[in-house]
Amino acid sequence: MQLSICHRLVCNMGGSISVESVPGKGSTFSVTLPTQEQAAAEVRPQRVHTAEPSARRPSVLVIDDEKMMCDLLSNMLRDDYDVTTFSSSPVARDRLLKPGLFDVVLCDLMMPELTGMDLHAEVQRKRPEQAARFVFMTGGTFTGQASRFLDDIDTPPLMKPFRQGELRSAIERRLQQFAPSAVHPRVPCNYH
Repeated sequence: MQLSICHRLVCNMGGSISVESVPGKGSTFSVTLPTQEQAAAEVRPQRVHTAEPSARRPSVLVIDDEKMMCDLLSNMLRDDYDVTTFSSSPVARDRLLKPGLFDVVLCDLMMPELTGMDLHAEVQRKRPEQAARFVFMTGGTFTGQASRFLDDIDTPPLMKPFRQGELRSAIERRLQQFAPSAVHPRVPCNYH
């Protein structure tokens, strides 16, 4: 089971995994992943929003309790977006309740301190314009409550592991709904 998950993760990132086994001596697993330049060469969806060339870049907030996932997503997105990451959902909640809008909020569904569902509910009550910009990410293991929640939201979740193209498409779909506007103050890029 764990090996199949590893295989799926590596393949979804454009890599390969191989194994050599010697009876009585053990096994060697080799993982090959594309370089950042090779991954960036992957076909990206074209932007459809019609911002002025001198307009600011869209801001993306990433909330995931796994710091490594925050770093990975930041690296995947930072060439085209202003990315802020939080590995603590309560800290992210505090930031989301302050003035300023993020253009897109990528939020993990299942987190230990404050789930993505609970975080969204609180932001929805206090800042509905920000709550409308959420895109949820999930590893596919969730409760009945989480299943009902995902059925009720207006955007499909990103199922981990996802490819860079899927991630960018989800962001661009959300940006199409809420074109960045100079009316809202820019949210500065921070890494936590």
